[in-house]
Amino acid sequence: MFQQSVILLLLPLVNAQTCKDTCKGLVADLPQGLDCRTYRTMLPRPKIGKACTSAYDDGATLACMAVCEGTDIPAKDGKSAEFCRPYITDYPKPTVHKACRSGYSLGFEKGLTAAQALGESVKTEATPISMERATAQQAPVIDEYPPKSEDPIDEPPTRRLLVSMPVTVDDNEIHLEIFSDQDADEQLLTFCSTYMTDSQDSCVRQLSPHVQRKLAAL
Repeated sequence: MFQQSVILLLLPLVNAQTCKDTCKGLVADLPQGLDCRTYRTMLPRPKIGKACTSAYDDGATLACMAVCEGTDIPAKDGKSAEFCRPYITDYPKPTVHKACRSGYSLGFEKGLTAAQALGESVKTEATPISMERATAQQAPVIDEYPPKSEDPIDEPPTRRLLVSMPVTVDDNEIHLEIFSDQDADEQLLTFCSTYMTDSQDSCVRQLSPHVQRKLAAL
């Protein structure tokens, strides 16, 4: 009857009002009248019976609230003594006080057991769904259209200086430089045509052996 409400027992942060409503329904289903039947028949009626039933409801509600809110279960004897203190001096002594303590103890135990049992029942029913959802959430998403791998970019080869040779032209020192991405003969011809226009052929003949030796030494 109260399974939908009791599922809230599984929630650690459920609010107090929801727990009150849940436990109210749970306590109403407990056999209060049966458990307090001995005291309900005692005189004066209904005073002694009411001491038992009111304590029963309070104990059951307290235990249920602790389970619902996820807090520590309070000490039954301490709470019973606190609730039943007004009956210590009440008449008929000590019957009315005994009825209260007995009712509180029974209600507390029945409420605690019922709340825990219903909570476990709902938890068991909810677990397959929870596990299914958890599995679905954790399942890796497979892209049906994975990105195409980009073609590797051809990086230009590293440019290295192969020849650096000082050449004196009109009392000025000029370096003949030949790099790895250049043709040695063409570079030599360009150098000579630029700096020694009048004696270009002679420049090439003189410098070519030196250039070839340096290249051969690499």
